[in-house]
Amino acid sequence: MFIAFLQQYIETSIQRRTPAARQVKLGQRQIFIMPNRYGLSFLALVLLIFVLGTNYQNNLMLAFAFWLAAIFVLSILMTFQNLSGVLLRAGVSGRDFVGQRIEHHWSVEGQHTHYGVRVLNADEVTFLERVGPSFVGEVVTGVIYQRRGRHAAPRLRVETRFPFGWVTAWTWFQPDQQAIVWPLPIDHQAIPSVESGDGETSALQRPPGSADLDHSRPYQVGDAPRRVLWRHYARRGVMMVKTAPPEGVTTQAFSLQQVEHLPIERGLEQLSFWMTEALTADQAWSLQLGNEIIPLSSGVEHLHNCLSRLAIMGEQDDV
Repeated sequence: MFIAFLQQYIETSIQRRTPAARQVKLGQRQIFIMPNRYGLSFLALVLLIFVLGTNYQNNLMLAFAFWLAAIFVLSILMTFQNLSGVLLRAGVSGRDFVGQRIEHHWSVEGQHTHYGVRVLNADEVTFLERVGPSFVGEVVTGVIYQRRGRHAAPRLRVETRFPFGWVTAWTWFQPDQQAIVWPLPIDHQAIPSVESGDGETSALQRPPGSADLDHSRPYQVGDAPRRVLWRHYARRGVMMVKTAPPEGVTTQAFSLQQVEHLPIERGLEQLSFWMTEALTADQAWSLQLGNEIIPLSSGVEHLHNCLSRLAIMGEQDDV
C-alpha cells in the first residue's frame, strides 16, 4: 500500500514538473540528480578511508578522505551544469497503418556545449556525444501501435553522467505531438458505389449530398460566382466550385452509410481498403463521414487525408 502510494506520488510530481510541451529548456525545476552505483561505491570508499584515518589517527588519510568528498560534491555541480540549459524540442510524428512502426522525431540543442547526453525510451537508447549551438542532436524513436486513432508520443528520459560518472542527472520530456494510426485496409466483402465518367451510379446508393461535391474543388479568389455550389455553402458553410469531370475516369463515392451493416471498426477497415484500391487503380473518390464530406480527389495526399479522418473517427477533437 505504501509503495503504491509512493509510486503515485512520484509520478504525479514528475508530471507536474515536466508537463507535455513543444519545447523545454532544462533548469533546476526539471532536473533530478542522484548518485549511481559507481557514486555509491566511491562514497563507500571515502567512508572507509575516513574510518581508517579516525581509527589510526592518521591526519593524512583524513585529509585524503575530505579531499575525495570535495571532489564528489564538485562532480554533482558539474553534472548538473552539463545538463542545465539543454533545449528539448518536439518534432513531427508519422502516420501509418495499425501494426506498422511509426517514427517520432525530436531534437536536442544547447546554449553551450553539453557532453555525453543520453536519450532513453523503452529499449531504445540514443547517445549524443555532444550537443550545442552548432551540434543539434536528432532523436528518432519508433513505436508499433495496435489501435487506430491519435497516440501521444512516448515520454523520454534524458540523462547525463558527465564528467566522472559518479552521479546521474536526468529529466523526463513528454513531447506535445501525436502519431496518427490508420485502420488496416481489410476487405470484408462489402460493395461500394461506383460512378463512371457519364455520371451513372451503380451498386449501393450514394450518400445524400455527396453528389454535389463530385468534380469540385475549394473556392479560389477569381472563380466565377455561377460555378459556386451555393446549396452546399448554405448547408455546410464551405465554398466549393464545380469543375469539369474528367472524361473516361471512374470515380467512387464512399460513405459510412455503405458499411453501416458492419461493426464500426470493420466498417472503417472496409473504407480503408476501398480507398487504397482506388489509389492503385488511379481512380478519384470522395468520402462522407457523418456531416463531414471530403471532396472528390485522387492521389497519395488525398488518401492520407481520408485515412487520417478514418483514424480519428469517434474522437471529440480534430487533428
